[in-house]
Amino acid sequence: MADDTLCEYCKPVTLESMRLGYLHQPSLKALKESAEGGCRLCRILWRSIHETNYSGNVQAHLEGRFFAEENNTDTAIRLVTLHMSDEMLHPNNIPDDRIAVKSGRFKDSVEFSPWSGLGGRLKVTARLDDPASNWIKGRQLLADLSSHEAIDRIRGWLHHCDADHKCSIKAAPLLPNRIIDLDPPSGSQHPVIRESKGSVGRYVALSYCWGSTQMKLSQGLWERITNGTDHLDPSQVSRTIRDGMNVTRQLGIRYLWVDALCIIQDGDDQQDFLHESVKMAQYYGDSYLTLAVGSAESCHEGFLERFIHQEETCVIPYANPSQDPEHCDCIGTVSVEADTTKYPTAPRTPLALRAWTLQETVLSRRLLLFENRHISFSCLERTVYEEGYSETNSSEGPWAVMQGARKVLVLKSGMLKLEGIACAT
Repeated sequence: MADDTLCEYCKPVTLESMRLGYLHQPSLKALKESAEGGCRLCRILWRSIHETNYSGNVQAHLEGRFFAEENNTDTAIRLVTLHMSDEMLHPNNIPDDRIAVKSGRFKDSVEFSPWSGLGGRLKVTARLDDPASNWIKGRQLLADLSSHEAIDRIRGWLHHCDADHKCSIKAAPLLPNRIIDLDPPSGSQHPVIRESKGSVGRYVALSYCWGSTQMKLSQGLWERITNGTDHLDPSQVSRTIRDGMNVTRQLGIRYLWVDALCIIQDGDDQQDFLHESVKMAQYYGDSYLTLAVGSAESCHEGFLERFIHQEETCVIPYANPSQDPEHCDCIGTVSVEADTTKYPTAPRTPLALRAWTLQETVLSRRLLLFENRHISFSCLERTVYEEGYSETNSSEGPWAVMQGARKVLVLKSGMLKLEGIACAT
């Protein structure tokens, strides 16, 4: 996209200039005309108001007609930063840096009220390699979830949890009865399904919707694998499992547990299934991380590719917020874009509609959830979102409720009787 010329009101804009309120275009009509005239930042500001307010109210402001309570004289567009501490300005409890855009009549040049006039929001994001990222926590969504940038972000979440929380099991746990070895000592280029025989180690568990038919571990396949006449061909497994292997490898973890390939799924008496299914509390509870695929209804969809609508952005200078705004040097840049999200109630993903996968979420200590709108990492203490913001998993939040259920369900022996849950499928 060409670098459009900024108007006289946009050229001086920095994030610091908006901390106490920045007077922009003299009216909403002037903002719209500047946007149509080619100013990139004005286009973003106009879209933030135009797409999030009732069209009749927007038209009234364009024509100079205001609400009855807007009986003052100053109609300039105002920009002001919103921070985590501005709880009154965050009715949806979105705890990251944003910019509020206001159109209306105000009593003086510095007034800013979140309840008067028309309002819009801008997202503020910083790249991890920009100095501004030390203060700005907002991040742009990742188009490629298998990229180095994505894996580095996930590694950072895990490292922070390992270092500062008590969520993961410090000593390597017993591996599940069968496990997929992604780096077998034989030097095979193919993953190997093998019996753990009491071995210990870190492993990742995969939680996903099977959907349609997929490759499963049958009694015959297991016999051929154990006698060396067959192997696990990654090209034959579902796309979701291949993606799970990819993420596990990139995180530097050797073992992956997948129910379809680690539990024999046939047999007249289903002896192996009955024996292994009652160990799922242990398997998910002891995993280093559970990959939860909430975005796919079928195992053939995968979860590492997605299509993100790229919003128009504008880069503005950023300075250390600890310095005097009137005497500070710019140390980096941030990107701003229109935030037209209405924050509806989160849709129930395919993963949340299955009893088996619900229990897998309840039982896991740490969950990396892949959804259509973003990825998130939840542990016993915090939930971190791809966009950069995070929230504490309080004693009253949904994560605490699930973990409370886990404590009720798990017996003193560390095992779980799953019959009641399994029958709910």
